[in-house]
Amino acid sequence: MHELQERFGVAWSHILLAERHTLCLDLREVSVDAIAAIVTTMDEVQSFTNSIAAAVEQQSAATSEISRSIQETAQGAGELTSEFAHVAQAIGNTNRTAAQLGETTSLLRRETEALDKEVGSFLRGVAAA
Repeated sequence: MHELQERFGVAWSHILLAERHTLCLDLREVSVDAIAAIVTTMDEVQSFTNSIAAAVEQQSAATSEISRSIQETAQGAGELTSEFAHVAQAIGNTNRTAAQLGETTSLLRRETEALDKEVGSFLRGVAAA
């Protein structure tokens, strides 16, 4: 009976060893699948990271363009303000010149009327003589 127990023990050891071997193979297969899933996930994360980086780069370029446009607009507004000041100054000069011309025209009209009276008086004196 002892021999039977010994054979049973050896057979049982072989069964346990085979089961451990099968379990190790199963664990190895599960580990390989898990690692493959991790690699796939890491590839997806890398793809998302690249997409985000590209979007950030595009947004940065757009922000730079907007900033440049705002600076150009501000510069143009400054130039317009300066031009408006020049136009206002030119209008002021034109108004002063027009006022002076009006004064000169009034003076010339008075002088012409006075001269007309004197010429009329002279001609009447010549005609009477």
